Amino acid sequence: MIERLMMRGGERLRKLVLEEVDRLLPRLIELSDWIGMHPELGSEEYEASKRLSEELERHGFKVERGILNMPTAFRASYSRVGPTPKIAFMAEYDALPEIGHGCGHNIIGAAAIGAGIALRRALDEVSGTVFVYGTPAEEGRGPSAGAKRRMAEAGLFDDLDVAMMIHPTSGITRVNEGFLAVTGITVEFKGRAAHAAAFPHLGVNALNAAVLMYMAVHANRQQLRRDANAVIHGIIREGGAASNVIPDRAVLQFGVRSSDDSYIPELVRMVENCARGAAIATGCKVHIDVRPGLRSNVRNEP
Repeated sequence: MIERLMMRGGERLRKLVLEEVDRLLPRLIELSDWIGMHPELGSEEYEASKRLSEELERHGFKVERGILNMPTAFRASYSRVGPTPKIAFMAEYDALPEIGHGCGHNIIGAAAIGAGIALRRALDEVSGTVFVYGTPAEEGRGPSAGAKRRMAEAGLFDDLDVAMMIHPTSGITRVNEGFLAVTGITVEFKGRAAHAAAFPHLGVNALNAAVLMYMAVHANRQQLRRDANAVIHGIIREGGAASNVIPDRAVLQFGVRSSDDSYIPELVRMVENCARGAAIATGCKVHIDVRPGLRSNVRNEP
């Protein structure tokens, strides 16, 4: 794309694109701020997806919504002179529970559509197609979790020449950064409820199993490979409804991460073993759900 721009008055086209960025900036900030102040959880980003995709339509993009049966996903495209090369920008727009847009996905979404809209100015004169992909549930929540992986597996990125995105940070701006592979694990313990004062001997405490498992995972952290940048994080999502009732159900959520994709299965097995050991120790039943994860990124050096 750069070579084509340079061959056809590249500096002039580059100036056009930069001028378009400046012209768009107030609107992009408005969109980013609105999404930031109206956070929607993963797989539920209906309004954010609608506003971003409609903005692209207003600038001449063809928009396909609900791709791969993900209601809040979209693919927008713009081309005038010819189809190649094909350049894509990735938009994210889901929020975190309680925190909201703590990871700045409102900025990612606005920046992605802004880059696509600005680049279209050059594509009115040179060959190429710009895509903006709306990729929901990046934080791994709901049925659209792992949207980019699903899109890749379905071949939606196969004929792209370039795919890129930005992620806000409070540190130094970097052109290229590594990311960790991640896999999510949900563990459910089932016991038997009983009154904690009158009939505790009749109960099987699912919360005890959850606490034992949590501490077992914690005890294993010291032995993790430091060269693999391993991280295990988790919460007890459910642990009972009343202090005088022995809980018959407890649920934990974990994420395991590493810069070494081959290390992820070992980390998952460790978490699973901790769950099974806690179930045996407390007499509970356990169900473990390991969700398909994301691999660490393969970086293209700038």
